[in-house]
Amino acid sequence: MKKIKIKSIIITALFSAILCILAPWSIAVSVIPITLSVFAIFLVGALLPPVKALCAALVYIILGAIGLPVFSNFAGGFGVLLGPTGGFILAYPVMCLCQSAIIGKEKRDVFWLVKNVVGMCVALVICYSFGSVYYMFVTEVSLKEAFAVCVIPFLVVDIIKLISAVAVTYGIFKSPLYNMLRK
Repeated sequence: MKKIKIKSIIITALFSAILCILAPWSIAVSVIPITLSVFAIFLVGALLPPVKALCAALVYIILGAIGLPVFSNFAGGFGVLLGPTGGFILAYPVMCLCQSAIIGKEKRDVFWLVKNVVGMCVALVICYSFGSVYYMFVTEVSLKEAFAVCVIPFLVVDIIKLISAVAVTYGIFKSPLYNMLRK
């Protein structure tokens, strides 16, 4: 069994904290709010290796499920996961894992920027897919209606989040901090 390093635990906890700080900020536009959670997930997936990224998202969900106000609009509790936005939240670990896996283990790679953008796009598709299907079942609407509520209103805002996350993570990628985070 591999020994868990304290540094790994601290980095994972730090990124869970980043999720807990950014995700609650939201703007209600419909049943599904605009939040900073997708931006935070992009950061986690880009900066951490797959297992740490997965764990950071899972810790965030567990903290919210036990009642800490870390979900959108500072909500908490297991009921949020069972509500119309639960599918988006449950997608976060998969988003982080896939994005981080697409980037790969290389510390420095000339194609990192392309892989990061592709990873974020894949993560966004996962978010929309989980969220829309879950919303469809919870609210008993058609897939077309779920898509109209869960995807269309968010495309432009999420592309802005993606571009912003690429800029932030690229700045970190160019620094020595990136190698420390991806170990």
